Amino acid sequence: MDWNNLQFFLAVARNGTIRSAAESLKVNHSTVSRRINAYEEQVGMRLFNRANSGYTLMPAGVDMLVSIERIESEVLMLDRKVQGKNLQLSGELRVTMPEPFAIHLMAPVLAEFCQIYPEIELDLAISNRNLNLTRREADVAMRITDQPPEHLVGRKVLTYTKSVYASLEYIKKYKNNPEAMRWIGWGDNNPIPWWVEESDFSQCSLRHTVNNDSLQIEMAKAGVGMTMLPCFMADVVPQLRRVSPGKVLPSYEIWLLTHPDLRHSAKVKVFMQFVYEKLQQHKTLLLGELPWHE
Repeated sequence: MDWNNLQFFLAVARNGTIRSAAESLKVNHSTVSRRINAYEEQVGMRLFNRANSGYTLMPAGVDMLVSIERIESEVLMLDRKVQGKNLQLSGELRVTMPEPFAIHLMAPVLAEFCQIYPEIELDLAISNRNLNLTRREADVAMRITDQPPEHLVGRKVLTYTKSVYASLEYIKKYKNNPEAMRWIGWGDNNPIPWWVEESDFSQCSLRHTVNNDSLQIEMAKAGVGMTMLPCFMADVVPQLRRVSPGKVLPSYEIWLLTHPDLRHSAKVKVFMQFVYEKLQQHKTLLLGELPWHE
């Protein structure tokens, strides 16, 4: 039985649509549709119910899913063990990290790594979603958490901090009436999120919602309101100022993680050590210890 066909089956079963499955497999959606049809012809039964809303497993497909996932687990374990013994500093290395860190902190670090290790080909998945390292959706993950999963191995890098920021003009406008300032919200379900309660401006209400870091910065620069931002992002923006008293709030820890089967891979080891050392050089920025002025 062709393992590639089983991968297509799993992708559709897990994603529910041909298009989403194609995106996860990085192929054309027509390829997925063709492979699923061919697989059903091969096994002699319908495995999926087709509807406008997507693909759902039929009883035969449900029974098959358990066995195929067991096969997948064995194949992935073998693949991880083989890669874990790879002593070559070459080939593909899959890395995932949250978008704010990738854009505002990691780009120069990754560029330098590519220059020093030109034979290692980085496959970067920039996502705030935790990709599955067991299924090798990534080999190395930068995660923002205080509780890294027990089934992964790695090391804590640092804890990053946040503070309250606004444009200089906005701060001057409300200098004598700080209670009238307004927060730019992040879309929290709680009308008074923890970061508002723990700030010095818990009496100020939220107005507008922006769930993107970069747009939060632009809105704050434009004088829409004040916002809570990671110090490593906002302290380097000339148009922004910390709102006095400018205290920092500890946020989550930064961890570099991999699967135990990959811990001895040369590529994984050298990448994790390189990133760890480079981020230590940004410790002052991450901890919000750069000099600031009102």
